[in-house]
Amino acid sequence: MSENFSAKSISASDIMLLLERGAVNADIFKDMLFTTKKTYVDEIHKASITHIEKGKKAGKWKTYIGNPRKELLRSTEKELYEALYTYYSEQEKSSYTFSYAKEAWLDYKLTNQNRSQQTIQDYRYVIDRFIPESFQSQCLRDITEENVERLFAERTKALTPKEDALKKALQYVRAIFQFGIRQKWCFNDPTVTVDLSNLYSLCELTVKTDDEKEFSPEEVGLIKADALKRTSNPRALIELLAAETGMRSAELCSLKWEDIETNYIHIHRQQLLDNTVKGQRRYYEVLYTKDERKHPHGGRRFPRTPEIDEILVLAKSLKGDSIYVFHDPDGAWIKKMDMVST
Repeated sequence: MSENFSAKSISASDIMLLLERGAVNADIFKDMLFTTKKTYVDEIHKASITHIEKGKKAGKWKTYIGNPRKELLRSTEKELYEALYTYYSEQEKSSYTFSYAKEAWLDYKLTNQNRSQQTIQDYRYVIDRFIPESFQSQCLRDITEENVERLFAERTKALTPKEDALKKALQYVRAIFQFGIRQKWCFNDPTVTVDLSNLYSLCELTVKTDDEKEFSPEEVGLIKADALKRTSNPRALIELLAAETGMRSAELCSLKWEDIETNYIHIHRQQLLDNTVKGQRRYYEVLYTKDERKHPHGGRRFPRTPEIDEILVLAKSLKGDSIYVFHDPDGAWIKKMDMVST
């Protein structure tokens, strides 16, 4: 072979073409393959490779691998390189688990695709709910179509999820494998042939009607009547304004006095929860509502009515000073996950 030959300059398609046209024979192909392996090892292996000239091991080739160091001994230099290639490729392969790929994919969605921390948290919740640690610890390349099919069958039986939740879980798992392929951590996507339709009969099939999803006028009346008995409680006032405007709890908790205009309430911010750090819950504010995160357009304005004005007057009389309309006596805003009246 030419001394100027570079293994990196020959692609897999180039080699296939050479073989198809008979331009190389099997021995030449083996030499080319070995050159590629040797280049790979030389880039990773830091210990010296020695040809033993004296003693019982004279004529053999040795080096050291691992921590603590272990001697690796072979009869020829080529055999030693083959052993080193197997060692490092297996080591590399085992490091690319499903869990590793999941974390890298989530980081990619956050940093490259501008997903919010809340969205990343939602992705993680869905994945971890459906995919147990025993599966996530597997090497990405070792996971087969049968493994994925069995996983979804078992988890569907155990969780009885909604159809949409089941589809979303498979969508995220598929995205992780596709990401792994792009990173060359695996070579195929074992989710391609998974047919979820076989599992729909195991899902929760109860569907709420529109009437069930919303409070009836009678229920709204009962809520308002109860809240009016507790007008010194900011949470009760939130309930009253929600009944009048249909605002979401995240919007109501982050509503500021500067958002109260002469004739309108300017709804353009919401409170979000970040619990990506285990055991920690951090609430923060963003200047967009739930339906406009990707395309902010200044929010929306809701007309002030006499009923709304009465609620705002009551809010003004709450104990403590705050930039928020609804707040506790110390001025802190109300947390949307803490809306139980006290």
